Amino acid sequence: MAGKERLISNLHKVIREDPYILDVCKSSGIEIDTLETVINEVYNQFWFDEATITLPLYEKELAIPIDNNKDISQRRSVIKSKYRGFGKVDRDLIRTVAESYNNGSVLVFYGASAYSYDTYQPDTFNPPYPIIIKFVDTKGVPDNIEDLKKVIEDIKPSHIPVIFEFRYMTWNELDATNTTWDQLDVMSLSWNEFEKGDWI
Repeated sequence: MAGKERLISNLHKVIREDPYILDVCKSSGIEIDTLETVINEVYNQFWFDEATITLPLYEKELAIPIDNNKDISQRRSVIKSKYRGFGKVDRDLIRTVAESYNNGSVLVFYGASAYSYDTYQPDTFNPPYPIIIKFVDTKGVPDNIEDLKKVIEDIKPSHIPVIFEFRYMTWNELDATNTTWDQLDVMSLSWNEFEKGDWI
């Protein structure tokens, strides 16, 4: 309900039809609507997923280099992951940070079982074994992978290497589309576009 209608609904029935009162409610309603829009915009600046004009403030506070050439969603991802990157470094923290960049699921493996992908994962880092970050939902290399690599390097112990595993379209997924090679040729896809499978 707009500001004008709310003002009129609060008036006594006798004066709701008065032209002077209606004009006052109309002009006041416009100002109320404008004020509510501004209040909502300011409120949204407190949330990383909605912030626009406060991004430079968050970046400065978290010591992130300000790059206005980056997409707003990428800047938000960097801020969110950097903010989440405080605390005890464990598998859950690394997963949370990686998922804030990826907007999808990731699996994090480390320790002696990292190579076997066992369900049991120790909660301690065991050098020289790497941390393996496996992207589950996202196909291909995420757009802002370099930012993710920097943040992971900042939060992990420096002596432990990191391996990123990316998911691509499998032959079974391609066969399930019943697409012929001639149909694929007509699409003029790059190899990267083909592997990601966004064309399906």
